[in-house]
Amino acid sequence: MVVYANSITRTETDDKTGEDIDREIHFMKGYTVFNVEQIEGLPAHYYAKPAPRFNPIQRIAHAEQFFAALNADIRQGGTQAYYA
Repeated sequence: MVVYANSITRTETDDKTGEDIDREIHFMKGYTVFNVEQIEGLPAHYYAKPAPRFNPIQRIAHAEQFFAALNADIRQGGTQAYYA
C-alpha cells in the first residue's frame, strides 16, 4: 500500500458572522500498487529500466562527496551493521 497525504483549502461561510473563512482539510488516500514484475501483459515501456544517472565511478565519487559533507564519524569494522 502507498499512502498519499495532502490538504485542501475550502472556503466556508461562518453562520454567526457571515464572513467567508478558509478551512484547511487534511486527507490521506491509500493505493494498492504492484511491482511491475508481478503483472503480465503490460506494454513494453512499463518494463524498461531507467538509465543510470551516474556511471559507477561517478556514482562512487558522488557518494564520497555526500558523506564527506556530513562530517560524520564513519567507521567500518566489526561483525554487525548499525549506526549509533
